[in-house]
Amino acid sequence: MTKHEGSNNKVTFICDDYIKLHTPEHALYEGEEKEVEKKQNIWYVELENFKTKFANSTKTKKFINGIENDDSFFDFTFDHTETSWVIDGLEGNGNYFKFKLIQHKNSENVLIDFRNHKERRSHCILYYEDYLKIKHELISTLSFINGAKVKVRKEYIGRYHGQNNNRYTSEVEINYSFENKNDDHYNDYIPINTHNSFSDEIFREIFFRSFVKFQRINKILDLESLIFSLNVSSQTTGIEERYFILITAFERIAKKYSNYMAVESTGMIDEDIFSKEIKPNLIKAILPVKSIDEASWNRMNAVISNLNINHTSTNKSLTNFLEYAKIPINKNVKSLIKRERNLAVHEGIVGKNHDEMFQNYLKLDHILRDCILNLIEYFSHRNRRYMYATKEEFENSNPKNYTKDVDSYDIR
Repeated sequence: MTKHEGSNNKVTFICDDYIKLHTPEHALYEGEEKEVEKKQNIWYVELENFKTKFANSTKTKKFINGIENDDSFFDFTFDHTETSWVIDGLEGNGNYFKFKLIQHKNSENVLIDFRNHKERRSHCILYYEDYLKIKHELISTLSFINGAKVKVRKEYIGRYHGQNNNRYTSEVEINYSFENKNDDHYNDYIPINTHNSFSDEIFREIFFRSFVKFQRINKILDLESLIFSLNVSSQTTGIEERYFILITAFERIAKKYSNYMAVESTGMIDEDIFSKEIKPNLIKAILPVKSIDEASWNRMNAVISNLNINHTSTNKSLTNFLEYAKIPINKNVKSLIKRERNLAVHEGIVGKNHDEMFQNYLKLDHILRDCILNLIEYFSHRNRRYMYATKEEFENSNPKNYTKDVDSYDIR
């Protein structure tokens, strides 16, 4: 509670999570039976901090005295983006959906419009309980292509929906409470806010072709965590801070991959042989040092205990992950793994000067974004500001996967 007006008993509260508003049930008429409970539809999801160029157009026809005005040929606007959407793991409700992105009528927010009840049933209906199963993956994907974190402000669900004075309504409205703050910077690596022809292709590629792959890889490697780090890094002011956020995220996802594939060697020789045969003999050999200089003996004992650790395992795990993600392992990328990472982690040096620091940051940022895009087999537009490999090296490590709809692999 933040305020209480005693004169009229008004109380003001701050909500830390969400408020669910439900339209009152109408009284039943005599002889009327209450409707059987059905799955709740989800009609709209209101997004905050999301920016895009809309791709699809709506033409407005003008009539004068009942006759269509010929001047209306160019009277249209790109005002929504429509895409099909294939989802994995929704048992009993199909996997082929569709949504539109539309501008909210009285705010800067964008709505995901899931309504398809007026169209021929070529797409499945998304119910609220199924939406909740993939909500985090959906918002994480949108945040990734947005280049900044996307937040859900409101969900419109229930048996019916409508519009009233430019306000969207539904039987049940869930209002999420958080500080209203838009990000100042949007990473434009995926150019959904550059031109509507780009956004049309990008949304189709991401949601129709790649979303299922994102779901499957995310379960193994936690791509959502990497996307979170990329977005946090983009909003951070200093280059060093940005780099350290990303190098930590890089090591974390490489470690997850190593654990999943069990490819990382924990030691140079079998641990049982080392601990039962070699280590005891080494400790016995240095035992006389203890009576001479106990501090030196402690240091030597610690060295022996860590002797079987493969000190190159981090470099190997990073390289293994990049190869899995189809990143060219050229001289430039090897420098990131062996030299730049070590200098940053162990000595706090990101570069000799500001230009080199920014270049190293862009390289790391682009590689991590390419890892995600390659893993989900996205082959559309990428807005590269730094080329860490040649076009031939990109194509050799990740051959073009042409389709009828996507006939170019845009490297700029």
